Amino acid sequence: MLYEKKLKIKKGPLSKRLARTYASFFAGLLLILSVALFFSLFSFLINRQEQYIVSTIELVSEQIVTEINKGDSLDQRTLVEYNLNGNLNMLFTNKEGNVISRVQNFQADEARLLPAKESPRLLLLDGKQLILCYEHFVGDDSTSYGSLYFVLNMQTELEFLKMLAFLLIGANVIGVLAAIYVGWKTSRKMLAPIDHMISAANTINSQRLNSRLDVPEVEDELQKLSFTLNSMLDRIEEAFHLQGRFAADASHELRTPLSILQGNADLLERWGRNDPAVLDESIASIQKQTTYMNKLVENLLFLARGDSGMRQLKKEVFDIGLLLHELVEEQSSIDDAHHYHVDAPTGIMLFADRNMIKQLLHALIDNSAKYTPSDGCINLSCSEQADSISISVIDTGIGMEPEHLAHVFERFYRVDQARSRTTGGMGLGLSIVKAIVDVHSGKLHADSEKGKGTRITATLLK
Repeated sequence: MLYEKKLKIKKGPLSKRLARTYASFFAGLLLILSVALFFSLFSFLINRQEQYIVSTIELVSEQIVTEINKGDSLDQRTLVEYNLNGNLNMLFTNKEGNVISRVQNFQADEARLLPAKESPRLLLLDGKQLILCYEHFVGDDSTSYGSLYFVLNMQTELEFLKMLAFLLIGANVIGVLAAIYVGWKTSRKMLAPIDHMISAANTINSQRLNSRLDVPEVEDELQKLSFTLNSMLDRIEEAFHLQGRFAADASHELRTPLSILQGNADLLERWGRNDPAVLDESIASIQKQTTYMNKLVENLLFLARGDSGMRQLKKEVFDIGLLLHELVEEQSSIDDAHHYHVDAPTGIMLFADRNMIKQLLHALIDNSAKYTPSDGCINLSCSEQADSISISVIDTGIGMEPEHLAHVFERFYRVDQARSRTTGGMGLGLSIVKAIVDVHSGKLHADSEKGKGTRITATLLK
């Protein structure tokens, strides 16, 4: 619960966050499209009216010039005959600026209308009246007769644009609300399998490690997540069982020497005080068992440090061939019952923790010596590849059946329980070898055949 509180997300459930995200995206997209539509229509309407006012004023200007050239007089009624649009005000002034003719179809404050000689100008008066005004020169290349000033009332277009704006705003609001609802429902439906996974995962504990999550039929990310979580549960269950077996085996290994120690202590209490023979025998037995227990605890601590990631490597470059020759000399001096050979040239350099590699080889040699009869051979060899070095320990011992090969590196695993205790084995030697190879990111492989010996190869990166 404390872990959940630390990771509690204030934004709320994933379904709501997805709905908000999709709604925000949809709202932004809808707003952009609405603005683009509004301004596209606005531009279309303005351009169309600009073309209308320009073509109309040019046509009227040509007609006025024609009338002047015919000798007709210009008066107040000059523009009346051109009054074909009820939304258009017309004003004709002579070159002195005096008004000659005027047609006023709607009210507009002419004092606020700015000159618009270069192009039509759009004005919004008091935020209510939208007009388009344009001033045009009347005359020919040599003579100026005055100016025409047209003012087009665009109130209809303004009302249309207002209505369009309200419709687009309404559509945006409805669209966003619909997006929120649909996004929420869709996300909840899509994420429902995750809720089932959470519920199923919450029921899994140490007593129900064999339970697994249901795998969706649809081949998607949720199916991959289910496979991944089930695979993780497989590994957890295997690790849990291995841990339980490890604890049971360790307890079993410690029970025997503790029982012997207790027996010797009772023996000393009853008869050992006055019997030197019993005293010497008990002391020797106690020393043997405490030595065994110290070695067992040391090996367990070595493996525990590796499991917790506390084991530190002290890598250096060294000649693996020289190390093999050194080990054979040491082993030959304390074990004359076997024949030791080295098949490794010097000059093969390995970058690794030398002490750990020496411990690895000691464990392999000790394992071979235990299960190789007297006068048997134990051979150490190494070979170099492009990016790795392989180290092998080969013996002519009793070997093992193929079904044991997959388990020989497990902790406390013994092919022959009785024989292992007779030879003093703890069942941890090859586990330590595997731990050292793993911490060096290497590979370990065993080959064996019953009655024909065993070959164990460790492959390490250079």
